[in-house]
Amino acid sequence: MENIANIQVIQNIVYIISSVMFILGIKMLGKEATAVKGNYLSALAMFSAVGITCLSLDIDLKIILAGVLLGGLIGSLIAIKVKMTAIPEMVDLFNGLGGLANI
Repeated sequence: MENIANIQVIQNIVYIISSVMFILGIKMLGKEATAVKGNYLSALAMFSAVGITCLSLDIDLKIILAGVLLGGLIGSLIAIKVKMTAIPEMVDLFNGLGGLANI
């Protein structure tokens, strides 16, 4: 029982740190000089939050890893082929697909 409580405390600490990193990353996106660093910081925050969540799941990690790799591959291919003027439409499509995945 103590181990479960310790794991939950560690998870909560990682979630708080990830939240702060994500907020700082979004704030850094407002300036051209810090936008790249902000994007990396936000991505690292999301990666750590998702990673710590996956550690607590009772699902086979191979399935999760396969889903992440497949989604990353598809998203990367789409992002490479989309022109800069079509970015709002691409973001809209990704948000729609994310909502569809939650059903």
